[in-house]
Amino acid sequence: MTKARDNFNESTRRAIAIRAGYRCSVCNKATAGPKFGNPDGVVVDGEAAHITAAACKGPRYDVSLTVEQRRSAENGIWACRKHARLIDSDECRYSADDLRLLKEGREREAQRERDAEQTGQVVAGGTARLIELPDISDEYALFDLLQPQPYTYSTTSTFRQVLHFAKGPERIVALGAKMLPEIWQSHANLAGILSTALSTNLWLWRPSSALLGKLAALCEAEIHDDRWSRVAAVEPLAFALGAKGRWEVHRSVLSAVVGSEHWRNADAERIAKYYGSYGAELVGIERHLRDPLRHGLLKANDVARLIHLLGSDIADIGRPATRRKVVRLLQENVRILEECGEENLAREASIVLEADRQRSGDERA
Repeated sequence: MTKARDNFNESTRRAIAIRAGYRCSVCNKATAGPKFGNPDGVVVDGEAAHITAAACKGPRYDVSLTVEQRRSAENGIWACRKHARLIDSDECRYSADDLRLLKEGREREAQRERDAEQTGQVVAGGTARLIELPDISDEYALFDLLQPQPYTYSTTSTFRQVLHFAKGPERIVALGAKMLPEIWQSHANLAGILSTALSTNLWLWRPSSALLGKLAALCEAEIHDDRWSRVAAVEPLAFALGAKGRWEVHRSVLSAVVGSEHWRNADAERIAKYYGSYGAELVGIERHLRDPLRHGLLKANDVARLIHLLGSDIADIGRPATRRKVVRLLQENVRILEECGEENLAREASIVLEADRQRSGDERA
């Protein structure tokens, strides 16, 4: 006889969704809205997924939990349907600790948004207008669409998803690359969005050698003048340039964010705002390591963020399971750096790993 699943009831499912602000805890996608053609209708495109499985053969099943604990809101995470399926099918990608971090991060962000509304603060707008992206015809229209957007993972991931509906996605990516030198100094936020759009849509970008040279000069000037405050645009653009053969630019920027405390801290601040939580950041770093388009130094592109996380006093990273994950990811980055002949960068990372090992030993003692 098959054991019944310890499913959430409707009130628990609703509590999980509300605590997440009806946004996916993985990609931040909105999962509720009006049903067009029905003035009273609503559409909920999200699911409450179990962190530890509802049945004994499910992913991340925890035999120590009671039925009530398995059915509780604490054991649930709100996700869009795509990520709910991945959570249920890919236990290696989404461990229980990963899911708890993602859940906590989304709930903190939902609380921040609610507090901001109550105090009259303006929270950066969502990404709804990006649905217009497939119809963009020129640089002026692209500027008008992207300039008000916040530089977050939600913006760039929505950009990437909506781009697939365009008849000529290569043309839109090319428009963004062409616009970059023109807005580089005057619109830092937009420069970050466009640079990240290039780095996450590499297969659509076919730049000329002249444009590569012009974009490389932008990064090189910021490094030369030590303008670490521009890292939000410089780092993703350098990654895109490295993927297109300008390895010297990527190596220079990677050395800066690893070797300079100013660059590393600025990059960590940029990434924290971009992902919204450290749990989402760690899931992103693991995803990057599995990305087949990343090779060589590009595969170790997250080493600076891992160094910062391991050397920080962030509460989430203080958890043993999370700290072990950061250590494992950093060790993998060290191995990649050594294979690429980047002994200096590998040494910087190894020093942080050794300091953490000694600190952990002292704490146990």
